[in-house]
Amino acid sequence: MSLEVFEKLESKVQQAIDTITLLQMEIEELKEKNNTLAQEVQSAQHSREELERENGQLKEQQQGWQDRLQALLGRMEESNASRPLPFGRGQHFPVLYTRKL
Repeated sequence: MSLEVFEKLESKVQQAIDTITLLQMEIEELKEKNNTLAQEVQSAQHSREELERENGQLKEQQQGWQDRLQALLGRMEESNASRPLPFGRGQHFPVLYTRKL
């Protein structure tokens, strides 16, 4: 009877060892996946920072162009205000009709 109990105990110990080995392998796989995901997160953060920098630069460029355009429009208005309109204020330019042949 003690041999039978010993064999059962040995079987259970072997099952426990197998389970521990499988769990250790699973832990290693999960660590690798975790490292991969951490690298992907770091890469995504780096890309986001680059995009935010580029977005800031583009916004500055856009503001510069808007400022230039406003300055040009202001100069055009000043120029037009100092010259009388050829047809008077409120009047429209004559429309020329052409006949198609």
